[in-house]
Amino acid sequence: MTRPVGPADANGSGASSPENGRYETCDIERSERGMRLVHVDDFESPVSLEGADRDAYLRRFVTLFVDELHARRGGIGRVMRATNALGETFALKTLVLPDRVDSSSDEEHEHRIESLKKAFRQEYECHRALSGLAGFPRLYGFGAVGGAPAIIMEWIEGQTLAQACRLLAADDEGRVPPLTAARIGRDLFDLLMRMDLIQDRMVHRDVSMGNVMVRTSRMSVFEQADEGVFELCLVDFGSSASVDGDVSFTSQNRVARKATANYAPPEMLTDDVPNLERLRKSPAIDVYAAASVVYQLACGVPPFDLTCGADDGKRGEQVVSPYRVKTEHEPRPAVMAHNPAADVNAVLMHEPEVAVMVERAAGGMSPRPDDEDVRDALDYVDAQLAELLVKCLAVPQEARPSARQMHGALSAFCRQYSENIERSLAGDPLLPCMLDGRPEGAAVSAMELRAVVKAAAKAASAAVWLIVVCATGLLVHGAHLAFDMGPLTWAGDVNGAAVSAMLAVPGALGLLGRWRDAGTLRGFVRGSAFLAVGALAGAIALAGISAEPGVWRGLAAALFAAVAAGWCPLVVDYTLAVALPTPRTPKRVGLPEGSSAPPALGEAAGLAKRGGYSGADSDEPSSSFSAAPASPRHDGSSQTYETDCAAGAAKEADGSQGGASRVDDAIQVDDALQVDGVSQADELRIDDASQNRKDES
Repeated sequence: MTRPVGPADANGSGASSPENGRYETCDIERSERGMRLVHVDDFESPVSLEGADRDAYLRRFVTLFVDELHARRGGIGRVMRATNALGETFALKTLVLPDRVDSSSDEEHEHRIESLKKAFRQEYECHRALSGLAGFPRLYGFGAVGGAPAIIMEWIEGQTLAQACRLLAADDEGRVPPLTAARIGRDLFDLLMRMDLIQDRMVHRDVSMGNVMVRTSRMSVFEQADEGVFELCLVDFGSSASVDGDVSFTSQNRVARKATANYAPPEMLTDDVPNLERLRKSPAIDVYAAASVVYQLACGVPPFDLTCGADDGKRGEQVVSPYRVKTEHEPRPAVMAHNPAADVNAVLMHEPEVAVMVERAAGGMSPRPDDEDVRDALDYVDAQLAELLVKCLAVPQEARPSARQMHGALSAFCRQYSENIERSLAGDPLLPCMLDGRPEGAAVSAMELRAVVKAAAKAASAAVWLIVVCATGLLVHGAHLAFDMGPLTWAGDVNGAAVSAMLAVPGALGLLGRWRDAGTLRGFVRGSAFLAVGALAGAIALAGISAEPGVWRGLAAALFAAVAAGWCPLVVDYTLAVALPTPRTPKRVGLPEGSSAPPALGEAAGLAKRGGYSGADSDEPSSSFSAAPASPRHDGSSQTYETDCAAGAAKEADGSQGGASRVDDAIQVDDALQVDGVSQADELRIDDASQNRKDES
């Protein structure tokens, strides 16, 4: 399953040659171009190679030029960009050996170093199990540089989600448009599904904004957002573990395996729960963390506030335990970009695709929905995403959906987004997002029940009404009747069609009186009054008819049945509206004469149409989505970032406000939190050339 040969720019042999199957270690040298020249010792490939193939493969990695200007810490290692003699680019991660503590003995220090080396080797083995799968960096081999263990892997051209979030933000709070956040979440859960497909199922255990990257070697972040599909890559396997492993590496070697507190589930933040070893090898850990990442993309903040006291709410005061916050308190309410507190016009300027969806949905309505209607309708649709994410944040692992279920539900959310906007503006029930074939949300299930009951009741009443009206007309056709009511007198053979028409009048008047107010008290009362008037007129006419007793009683029964069948739809509509109310009833406020769409909405929709948007939401990439942005933005495709080092970069930025703190999964993290955000070290990841282009723009 692993592929040792990566996307090389060239193939061939280098000048170095192996001796006895190994490459000897040399001191690190300085090249004339300012790069550091390193030699790799004891290099081994991730797959078995023999003979000439093995020699040719090893020559690609024995000598590397390392650019230490872009070096970053990643877990217990240090990641640098490396280039070989053929011009191929790799990421070289070396173990950072700790200095000896004065109070420690030689034996303790040696044991500490050996434990770190085992941990580093374990990271390599976990990475090797996933190498070759799409969405994970390719692994090229393991060796030693300057006596320190080293991993050579694929260099990722791209941006972390923390950086992509700033580029794609739709408001000043850093919120990504909900549809874009859902698409990123869909593709992230797809990566988690792949981890469950390999023979030795893996759990990452540190999914975070810094450990998920968006590849930009083929398309920029903006282009991928326009396409609706993101090329994500999951990095940093220092905390990974095998789901089916029997022995806990942490308990065996006493090496801290870490997780990012803002995204980690409770079982990764304490060692005081039963069956901890089993809980920490569950894929539910990654489901919780991935949902927390998508939550931050959509809401601008993590699900839980770990920087303020739980009781007094004073910001900036560190809590005693993140574990207690996540187990004793609910996630903060999801406030997304379309929330009623936001300026929906400003948000739509950043998402012209959604503006086209709104324009198309509102185009056939009279009067057209105003800004408040559009805002409420979008927020109501976005609530589906919030419901899905909150389910993943359940404390018990068994209560969380699987990665496969979340991938399917988020795919449905993205695919149905356009149609659900139309339904929300019209006040109709939304198409559900499904988990295991079940609609997500009790409101949707109730609305489906209401639709079934309403359809069945109306079909039955319509059938009764039609049978009564038609059958009575046929039965009394040609019968001799006499009508005497004061000055109005008539006698002769009756016309069956006229009798059927008279019996149909009360029900028709009831529907006419109700008109468009179905399910409302006003419509029910007015329709019932109209129907009662028709029934009273029919009863008066029946009182003046003289006929055989059997015919008269038949006409009376038919009149009663027709009135009852005509009243049934009114009762059903109103009763179901009370018992199972519509979750949201949109307002309709007429626009001033001569007005059409809200200005910003029309402008955003026009930009999208001119840029090639079709307005049709799809789960698949579409080449027609190429609209120009409504506001200036610079392309970030030239920015380069190190594989496997996003989380460690925050640790190098002293005094910065960024970088989610990492916590040991074997000890509680009472003092390990920092303010979540983007560190100064993250900012330094932008290449000088890209930064210059940004300043010019």
